[in-house]
Amino acid sequence: MPRKIPHIACHSASFACAIVVVLLIDQTMLAQEPSEQAIPITWTEHVLPILEDSCFDCHTGPAAEGSLDLEAYRSIEDVVADKRAWRNIATRVRDHQMPPEDAGGMTDADRRTLLGWVDDSLPFVPCGHTHHAGPVTIRRLTRYEYINTIRELLKLDYSFEGGFPVDEVGYGFDNIGDVLSVSPLLLEKYLAAAEAVSDAVIYDPAKKQLETTIEASEFSKIPGSALREDSFYLSTNGTTTCKVNAPVAGKYRVVIDAFGTRAGDELPKLAFSANGKVGKNFLVKAKRRDKGRDKDKLLELTVPLKEGGNQLGVSFTNDYYDPDFPNISRRDRNLAIRRIKISGPLDAPRPSQAQRAFLFVTPGEGKRPRDCAEKIINLHGSRAFRRRVYASERERLLALFDLGIENGESFEGAMQLVMQAMLVSPHFLYKVEAPAPKDGSPRPLSDFELATGLSYFLWSSMPDEALFRIASAGQLREEGRLESEVQRMLKDPQASALIENFAMQWFQLRGLEQADPDPDLFPGFTKHLRASMIRETQLLFTDIIRNDLPVTTLLTADYTYVNKTLARHYGWPTQGLREREFSRVSLAGKKRGGLLSHASFLTLTSNATRTSPVKRGKWVLENLLAEPPPPALPDVPQLDSQAELKGSLRERMEQHRTDPNCASCHYKMDSLGFALENFDAYGRFRLEDEEGLPVDASGKLANGDQFSSVKELQSLIATKQRRQFIRCIVEKIFIYALGRGPINSDECLIEGIARDAYENDYCFSDIINAIVTSEAFGARSRSGPAR
Repeated sequence: MPRKIPHIACHSASFACAIVVVLLIDQTMLAQEPSEQAIPITWTEHVLPILEDSCFDCHTGPAAEGSLDLEAYRSIEDVVADKRAWRNIATRVRDHQMPPEDAGGMTDADRRTLLGWVDDSLPFVPCGHTHHAGPVTIRRLTRYEYINTIRELLKLDYSFEGGFPVDEVGYGFDNIGDVLSVSPLLLEKYLAAAEAVSDAVIYDPAKKQLETTIEASEFSKIPGSALREDSFYLSTNGTTTCKVNAPVAGKYRVVIDAFGTRAGDELPKLAFSANGKVGKNFLVKAKRRDKGRDKDKLLELTVPLKEGGNQLGVSFTNDYYDPDFPNISRRDRNLAIRRIKISGPLDAPRPSQAQRAFLFVTPGEGKRPRDCAEKIINLHGSRAFRRRVYASERERLLALFDLGIENGESFEGAMQLVMQAMLVSPHFLYKVEAPAPKDGSPRPLSDFELATGLSYFLWSSMPDEALFRIASAGQLREEGRLESEVQRMLKDPQASALIENFAMQWFQLRGLEQADPDPDLFPGFTKHLRASMIRETQLLFTDIIRNDLPVTTLLTADYTYVNKTLARHYGWPTQGLREREFSRVSLAGKKRGGLLSHASFLTLTSNATRTSPVKRGKWVLENLLAEPPPPALPDVPQLDSQAELKGSLRERMEQHRTDPNCASCHYKMDSLGFALENFDAYGRFRLEDEEGLPVDASGKLANGDQFSSVKELQSLIATKQRRQFIRCIVEKIFIYALGRGPINSDECLIEGIARDAYENDYCFSDIINAIVTSEAFGARSRSGPAR
């Protein structure tokens, strides 16, 4: 059973309860976990005096630097109301970015006191929020969600030619409502896709009939051919071609209007071909006149055509020329083609599985077309809109069906119009939720809204039949139901979307498609190797999810997945491995282990010609520790442009960060990046760098813990910085699950989930359960909660 997350907020009917608790904690403020501090740290007695002494000179009043006015935090209540800001302040203080040395700095003792209070005491101060619900911008589906939803709704794997525009990204993910707009181009794509999908799913015989004529002028010119008046002449053996588009695969009637001149003892012979397949020869009757009209023989045959473009060929196969033949009119045999008429298909194709699923009831045997349409709209309209279709919506769709019938459409053609209307409806294209109350109170999501949020979180698609059935019965909020659905859905193949969309974006591996190591320096880098790198990381994350392993397994895994290509790249034996299949292998005795030794990550964070400790360290800070460094100053020269720097890459970088403007951030990033220097720019292990100098992979964390390899670094993060690592994971999942960035009222919730995960060695499913059963996931308010 999933572990329960204790409530963090004070749920008293009176806000005074929260104030009393806050004041009591302000007086004792004892950390509930071991702390470096030997005495209780309080806001008024210890923290506020430090800020007044070290920070108030620059950060008070309307002109406060960075718009950070610390006078706004005169009471503990003020601090608790803005915990996110204090986490950011702590990061700057911990990295010695603030206060700057030229402004007086801060003593080590004061720094320890301030950070000890933020890290060990502030998280346990009750937030006092009346609820944890917040606003979530109604958003459209991402392009991946759209395709997945079409597949689930219509049982159709459809390839959208030209695709959709790339979705904008916010907070590292492409499902953030605030950045997902609908441009005119995207609207055109939606309209085109709806028409194409309806055409692919529903076969309309009236629209799938081909009646076309290919005139003589449309045949390809070849040696010995000539166009005269309305006929195409072939005076020597050869094949002329033309093209035709068939609306659907099937058998078609082909009528060839041709004539010829008899020579020798034979009539001309014609062979017809479709897509390279040649049929039998036909004798072509010679041209003759009867009462002033040509009586040419029409050749009729049935040929199979494929859907789309087809190449047709007409061949002259028995050319003859004899200038000495006694009968002058029979000395030269030629073939002429006037036109070809094509009609069909003669055999209507059987309805596809997708059509049978959508048009589950059709007219006939007493079933009226409109009644059938209504039943289809009731079922598929509800599935498309992820809730029961409203009566007004049903009537509008039926009116569209009626309009189609009135204008001569078949039943199938009218239902194509209905499907197109469904697929361009905002209720299909968007995750629509009812508005929250204007008074700011929370509104619990309906079962359908909750089911939709859950399915797009875990599957990037609409609810399946089982989840929809539970929502329809109003049972999704029953005790333990959400947790059991999470377990079921994580075991479903559709949960691969959590790897494709969440993990790939968290790890930024979609960017690996643009990675381009220098081919002269790294000739072994191929598209297949790139795909193999990505697949290794996907399979590790999949294994952790499917087997419900602790989240720290990402860093401590003593196994991985490789195919023959990746094993060869790593310098490992390839015996027993396959090229297209991956096998789980032990890393015992090997230099690798954990995510940071994957070639995918190592290549992603390298330059084209060399490794980049800065990029690698920055990636670790942002994606494993939730400590993104500030942007680089614009006037600081790049490392490669400083020719005066000498020595190994590490030595040059150490010289580079002697600039005080760079030291604090670079020290932290570079130290993490140096741990990965035993791996080159596309992930091969090495003992020497690009210049032939020995690699030094040692370093230390901000807390002074030292390491000498990537394995030791990952072990330190998974143990000594486990709290920070787990909080980073919780926040990443929270952002992706809700489709928005955290707000102040989320801090206590995220801290509570992270603390429980830290104390109980949580797996991913435990974190997911804690988020989906939270009020932040299951309710909405018009703005952040009151205090």
